[in-house]
Amino acid sequence: MTKEQLKSIRNIAITQCATCLPALFLWAAVFFRIIYNKVDLRDLCIICVLMILYQIVICACGLYGWIIIRQSYLGFGTYSYGESNEVSAALINVSQALFGLAFWLFVFNYYAFSLRLNFII
Repeated sequence: MTKEQLKSIRNIAITQCATCLPALFLWAAVFFRIIYNKVDLRDLCIICVLMILYQIVICACGLYGWIIIRQSYLGFGTYSYGESNEVSAALINVSQALFGLAFWLFVFNYYAFSLRLNFII
């Protein structure tokens, strides 16, 4: 691994976190505003929590890859390709599960709301 490749991996990790942090703050702001206003929107609170966890896991995934490769480059440990792939795959699967749960919870609530509107109208 060359120094340029390490710098490229670091830039990817920074970009990944830089794109996730605004969304993380946005979801946290929505969640805390719901809590502050004491509105009964349990489903939206659950969606907010799932999306906050999703953003954290995505940031962790990018940082994990960079940290493992950097430690190997600096000689602090051996880079185990299989082990890092397992952890990265686990982080990616968790992020996909969190996003999928939030998405389908939103779809279900939207569908239930539209059915209620049809029955009212």
